[in-house]
Amino acid sequence: MRRAHPSSIAIAALSAVLPACDGCHGGKPYTPYTLTDSPRASSSAVVHAPVDVAPFVAVTATPAPDDGARWSLEGSAVAAPAGHAFAQGLVVDADGDGKKDLLAWSRAPDGLRGELWFASGKAPGEGRMVAAIPADLAASGCSAQGTLSLIGPRTAAFDFAPRCPARIRERAVRWVAAVRFVAGPPEIGLELRAGASADGESLQIALDGRDRDGDDRGDVAVTLTLTGAPAPLPSGGSATATLAFFDRPAGLSRDPTEPEASLKSIGAALVADGRKRTTSPRIPAAAATARRLHALLCDDANGAHPSITTNAGPIRCGDVRLVEEASMAEVEAALSLGDPVAAMAALGQLDALGVRRKDVNALVTRSVPTIAGTLVRVTGGTPEPPRPSGFSPLAFDADGSLLMRTADGVVRVDKATFAESRAADTPAWPKELAWPPDAPAWSLSRVDDACDLAVANAHFVYSGATTSVALPVPTPARCVAGGPPAPVDLLGAGAQGFLFAYRGEVMAVPLASLPHVVAADSLAAPAQRGTTRSPDGGTIAVSTSRGVLVAVLKGTGRGAKAKLWTTPQIDGGSACVPNDGGERLACVVKQGAAIYEAR
Repeated sequence: MRRAHPSSIAIAALSAVLPACDGCHGGKPYTPYTLTDSPRASSSAVVHAPVDVAPFVAVTATPAPDDGARWSLEGSAVAAPAGHAFAQGLVVDADGDGKKDLLAWSRAPDGLRGELWFASGKAPGEGRMVAAIPADLAASGCSAQGTLSLIGPRTAAFDFAPRCPARIRERAVRWVAAVRFVAGPPEIGLELRAGASADGESLQIALDGRDRDGDDRGDVAVTLTLTGAPAPLPSGGSATATLAFFDRPAGLSRDPTEPEASLKSIGAALVADGRKRTTSPRIPAAAATARRLHALLCDDANGAHPSITTNAGPIRCGDVRLVEEASMAEVEAALSLGDPVAAMAALGQLDALGVRRKDVNALVTRSVPTIAGTLVRVTGGTPEPPRPSGFSPLAFDADGSLLMRTADGVVRVDKATFAESRAADTPAWPKELAWPPDAPAWSLSRVDDACDLAVANAHFVYSGATTSVALPVPTPARCVAGGPPAPVDLLGAGAQGFLFAYRGEVMAVPLASLPHVVAADSLAAPAQRGTTRSPDGGTIAVSTSRGVLVAVLKGTGRGAKAKLWTTPQIDGGSACVPNDGGERLACVVKQGAAIYEAR
């Protein structure tokens, strides 16, 4: 047997989710125990601190000899099951009778079917199946890697990891089983299934079979470490949660303190790091990964459908506010970095949860004061209705007058008198975003949330067909299918491409022939009529969950000084545009165009 460190065997990166396989020998796995999901507080399974024991040096199974047809054991030969060949095995006294036994992985020629096979040292010729690989783990055309390891004195782990081509990658699921050594043949104590990771993220699974509670029985701990996040969410984050089970005479019993304790630790670390300027830059990536781990693991994660499951039933994570704390950390980190636009976008994630925290509100108000905005005029003329993802029919001119695109042409609203007159010398600007403007290769159709996806999507018309592009905007935790989309604010063409905001998040479409989207490093861009930007380009208006954020930019990055205007939202205003310096804001309302002042 080959020895490997550390005390837990890392069980690699995920790559897949369900359905078919062409049938498996022996049918479904033999699972004699029902795991206790939530023991009572008085149960002997409750442990407040793990026992400090020496780490177990994990053992990797030995490759099968020759063609895998037979395995020599205690001077006799163990034959592989009919139609199968041994791939690897552990030779260890599993039943405690003083003789070496064989626990082996036997596989069918296609590698997608197989069994865990046991033969005792007393009767090597009388092998029996411990478990058959479930029939629905992979589809035809996939391959698979099976890894058998000894992770504790009385516990083994088997990891079955399908590898599928990109076209059917999601038709595979990883299966990890903990095998308990008991008197007699070994038995499956725990099964864990892990569905597909999204592009850009990777899940590592590690099993540890050490005694956690000091009763001289090997327990099982599963460590789940998620790295990265679905593209194009910020990558580089990492989050780890633990599932723990105690070995009891009747089987494995779940430690009720996990994964709640480890998830709470993640949230506390995020909040602490969000309050420090030195660690604030890492928060967006770390928060994205933490939210994803919570959604993948927890059955009570705001109606999510977790892709990590066990035969213990649903994984309940208890009173965990990880999604809330991740957004709190993002708010604080953005304010620490002087980015009020990102702070309000993160606050919108909290609002989507139905959470209003006084401490967070007070923190935001200190940096982003809230003003009502005084209504000073509603125009007699009616602007053209704005398109959900198009340009505003309003634009301030450099002299402070408001330009309004109507069905009959452009109307000028005088800065001082509010008199309305034809602006015959002013051409109308575009209604929708298309690039290049003179001969468009693509246009933006709409932006919306897909409740079954991790991120929002932008839909572009490209070469006559509609293509969907993932956005670096998390789907709201309480997403409503078919609900009205949030407004889109077009902010003009900057160094990264054309800028737009959705749910307060600002991103860029690089001005290439094939549209894709990246997070915006800068809010700066030249003025363009119809964008939610002032004539000098230095002030922007962004729709948020609590009103219209009017931000005066600082430099060429994301720094800004901002105010939150609430009256336009109350009035049902949309497609709002600011003047130079952000002292006036004009929005489309039902009766016409409303002009507000910051007084």
